[in-house]
Amino acid sequence: MNAVSVGMTALLHQQGRRVVLVFTDGADRPMFGSGKNATFKDVSRRAEDEDVMVYAIGLAGQPYGGLQRGRPGAPTTGGGGFSGFGGRNPNETEKPDRGLSKLALLSGGGYFELTSANNLAATFGHVADELHRQYALGFEPTKLDGKPHKLDVRISEPGMTVRARKSYIAKK
Repeated sequence: MNAVSVGMTALLHQQGRRVVLVFTDGADRPMFGSGKNATFKDVSRRAEDEDVMVYAIGLAGQPYGGLQRGRPGAPTTGGGGFSGFGGRNPNETEKPDRGLSKLALLSGGGYFELTSANNLAATFGHVADELHRQYALGFEPTKLDGKPHKLDVRISEPGMTVRARKSYIAKK
């Protein structure tokens, strides 16, 4: 969630549609030595408040034998992702944070999970193609109360996929 939060901050002053695309193993590590991670709740609230669409590509894989990636010989601190076993079976495939797919769904974006980097180029191509084929729909809320409201977009055309936010805030 840290990378998504940083991406949203970088887009704060951008006009138009804002999309954060994150490629990650899904394991959060405290940012900048702060000891704190961005939470799913905080990031999902920001995505809604700041109208940011999140696309995530999660790379599942094998843990790195008790060593931190990129730092050969460094002992693990436990946890998840590629930082070490974290008490898990070393032969078990580690999945990216489940919050990534939920965040993508809530924000109207998409989530793709890979088990190998072999499909990375095709997946990025799919995301780019999808972003070029989106439509913007608009409506006028009955009241501007500053509260979140559920949103349900449906289509009758077979073979089409809807990616839409699950809620919106009727800003005053």
